[in-house]
Amino acid sequence: MLDMMNIPLGQMKGAMMMSRNQREYYSFMSIPYAKPPRKFEPAEPPMPWNGILDAAKMAPLCPQTKYNAPGDILGQEDCLYLTVHAPKEALRRRGIGPMYPVIFFIHGGTFMNGAG
Repeated sequence: MLDMMNIPLGQMKGAMMMSRNQREYYSFMSIPYAKPPRKFEPAEPPMPWNGILDAAKMAPLCPQTKYNAPGDILGQEDCLYLTVHAPKEALRRRGIGPMYPVIFFIHGGTFMNGAG
């Protein structure tokens, strides 16, 4: 199954998506990159998981105020996750073909609202 991926932390299942120009790609969301926050303690690497991580759904938003209602707080502190999108062809080859460029994107929500 091509939407399954193995990484050092465990196995995960992503989702096949379609770009605006009708190209298929795989999306792996909700991949933990640190243990859940412990207030002001330094971040630690995540623990490996058992079973298959459902990486086909979005992770929780980080705490933020609602854009049109500044008093309302959305999200949760356990929000240290990343998303990886890969062209269908990249996973089909499994390291045999050429390497692809990587784009590292930090959401520009002025550190106040939205999610990347």
